Amino acid sequence: ISPNYSTKSLKQNEGIKREFFSLKQKIDMRENVLWRKIARIVILISRELNIPEEQALNLFYQSRTYKMLKEPKYGLQVMSDQYILDEYIEEQNKKDKENA
Repeated sequence: ISPNYSTKSLKQNEGIKREFFSLKQKIDMRENVLWRKIARIVILISRELNIPEEQALNLFYQSRTYKMLKEPKYGLQVMSDQYILDEYIEEQNKKDKENA
């Protein structure tokens, strides 16, 4: 026995599916853009500190700057790579002073 769907409910379901996949594409695109931004920042950190990129990646992942970059509410995602690098360097300098 097949369910009896009205044309209206089928169209609504199709509309919901389109909206869902459109939203998913936007989220995927944002994540992709963010990962590329992170990669560029890690390269900048590596060059600035003269360390291997893998080490720069590990250091960046442990930073407050990285955590803030992942959260859109802080607005770092729209800032330049250089600005984020400067924030990261400032964070590290502050940590060094606190640990000295």
